[in-house]
Amino acid sequence: MKPLHFKISKIFFLVSVFAGIISSCKKYREQDNDSYESYRYELWKNLVHNNYNFDFVGRQKDYGTYEEYLGEEFDNDHEGAGGYESEDVLDDIDEILAAIPSTDVVLLSIGGNDLLDGGNPPSEPIENIVELVEKLQTHNSNITIFLEEIAPANSETMTSSLTTNLNDFNSQIASIANTLTTNTSKVIALDMNTNFNESYLADDVHYNEAGAKFIADIYFGGIQSNYASSSAINILPLGDSRVEGNRP
Repeated sequence: MKPLHFKISKIFFLVSVFAGIISSCKKYREQDNDSYESYRYELWKNLVHNNYNFDFVGRQKDYGTYEEYLGEEFDNDHEGAGGYESEDVLDDIDEILAAIPSTDVVLLSIGGNDLLDGGNPPSEPIENIVELVEKLQTHNSNITIFLEEIAPANSETMTSSLTTNLNDFNSQIASIANTLTTNTSKVIALDMNTNFNESYLADDVHYNEAGAKFIADIYFGGIQSNYASSSAINILPLGDSRVEGNRP
């Protein structure tokens, strides 16, 4: 029989290893205490300024402090969640769609945490995104879905392998957008990667105000190219902490 102190040491070692694995997995899933921006406020201002008839939808609320714009208060509804990976959004989507009004436009920003967690290759998030798009199209056969070719993290975070995976992911996003488009449902890839630079980041991965405006302007261009301002559209911002933001 092994001595008691040997068993205790072994148990302590296993617990330490397990805790280290959990800590590693959560490295990029935990939000910083520092503030950072979502693109939603800047996009909302673009839409208000151009007299769009729209409504942001989602079960989540953003209780940050936002200035009124043209006499209107910020529409803070969304479905962004810090640390979410593509599988998390896929798991939640049926419940989300059941809880909100009809959705005409989805702004999908997901995949970054998948790639950051252990340097995973893009095959799994791409498969999840394909299934997610198909669920959205089943829910509304006329839905328009904007997929992000996601912006990078800062240079310290973007290792060679992560950069390769990010470029591969974004290339596949462009490809599946074409493949998943139907006669009634457009799936449109928006390039958030090209021309994005490190000065747009508040920390390792999240946007500052300039970064949020950069992303918002691209989203607005996509909406403007596909919808007249007179169109009544419900817009679902969906994804991770870059959607959610963390404004005090």
